[in-house]
Amino acid sequence: MKDFEEIERRMNITNSHDHPTNEMYKVYHFKTKEQAIYFEELLKENSIQYESDEELAHGKTMYLFGIRKNDIDKVTALNYLAVGKFRKPFISNPVFRWFVILLGVSALALAIAGFFLKK
Repeated sequence: MKDFEEIERRMNITNSHDHPTNEMYKVYHFKTKEQAIYFEELLKENSIQYESDEELAHGKTMYLFGIRKNDIDKVTALNYLAVGKFRKPFISNPVFRWFVILLGVSALALAIAGFFLKK
């Protein structure tokens, strides 16, 4: 059973999971202190009760927040804000980004032209 839990933990691409010992809580984790501080500010602004802790895992500090499942809808939106604020663009190089956009628009234009010119 322990191996399955480890596999499930590694496959989880979100930054939240159920609390291991208290089913009334969900745990959100952040890898950077800046994200954790911003998330904590959002929780305080919205008067959401939470518990926080830091954990050393694989040589890196993880910032943990335990949130009651009653507040899960509000907290999910706040989590998206915290993660999104510090996320890097998918294509960070602006020249390459515009190349990909123009390539996609060109392919779409060719497809539309082919549809209308087909006889």
